[in-house]
Amino acid sequence: LDPLNPADATLNEDNDDYNNLDEYRNGTDPNDLINPDVIPSDVDVDSIDDSVDNCVNVYNPDQLDTDSDLQGDACDNDDDNDGMSDAFEELFSLFSDGVTPGLDSLVNDAAGDLDADGVTNIDEFTGGTNPLIINSDTTDGDSDTIPDVTDNCPSTPNFTQLDTDLDGVGNACDGDDDNDGIADGPDAFPLDDTEWLDTDTDGIGNNADTDDDGDTVLDINDAFPLDNTEDTDTDRDGIGNNADLDDDGDTILDTNDAFPLDSTEDTDTDLDGIGNNADTDDDNDGMTDSFEILYSLKSLDASDASGDPDADGVTNLEEFLAGTSPLVANGGAVTTETVSASSKSSGSLHPLFLLVLLTNLMVFGFYYRYFDAKPKSIR
Repeated sequence: LDPLNPADATLNEDNDDYNNLDEYRNGTDPNDLINPDVIPSDVDVDSIDDSVDNCVNVYNPDQLDTDSDLQGDACDNDDDNDGMSDAFEELFSLFSDGVTPGLDSLVNDAAGDLDADGVTNIDEFTGGTNPLIINSDTTDGDSDTIPDVTDNCPSTPNFTQLDTDLDGVGNACDGDDDNDGIADGPDAFPLDDTEWLDTDTDGIGNNADTDDDGDTVLDINDAFPLDNTEDTDTDRDGIGNNADLDDDGDTILDTNDAFPLDSTEDTDTDLDGIGNNADTDDDNDGMTDSFEILYSLKSLDASDASGDPDADGVTNLEEFLAGTSPLVANGGAVTTETVSASSKSSGSLHPLFLLVLLTNLMVFGFYYRYFDAKPKSIR
């Protein structure tokens, strides 16, 4: 590449699907002509490939993993793996004076006893008591046997102290149990932070479901993956074919369109399955459209195959097959009378009539100029 040429950002040196700028952004080789580039997946956009990211869904470019449990601190609920949740340790990280340090979410301090009441920090955690206060305050406003000082829902009875998202607020009083940003009410999966919607109510969230609307058409092939009444939009006008009155967008209503899914065709005169635009014999009478148009026959009426406008006993179809003109009696000269007669039978002046007429006029003019116009000799 040329560091002094900004135009090479749009070039594609190795002829794959990505230009040089894309290769740079994705960390791939712009000059690899043998191996096609595989762009890494990076759901959380932290520049770490999902295959090695220790927090696939959470941005953590530093990949910090304090307890080396292969789960990054950014998505690990217990960074130091001491059995106490980070939320609990952060809640009691300082004594009431706001200065004296308490628990540390990055240090295994489970065996400690900060309030020197004979109960270890881990036991305080599992017992739901405050590790910074000697266990003497037993006030229990909601009568769930959990002292208010350690109750994650002090005003709502919750004996289990269940806290799915470990945010320090128990499920009993948490409006978003899985902390996915969707309130529990409209969340079809209130305890699963990877799902919240289930369009077809099949018990599989839309993120994992390959057919969200349950119409048997996979989402990747479904133009309307959340609408089980539609799956195709031929003309891409945003209206599914089931509701669209003109599926191919050719301005011909489907009810009048012989090819409602093909915008290049709408009529099939001979019902042979080939639209008139592509069909070389629209009326299927054995004569090509170009032949019938040339001789002013009816390209959309098969009955003219048996016609004989030049009255020579040879039908139009036979003239076509023989390569002769249906407007000139076979074996006879082309005359204005013959062409005129055939033109009248077809209801219009045929080009051959005009040609014959013009030829006769030229011959007459030549004769008049060189013979009749000269002075007669005196006998």
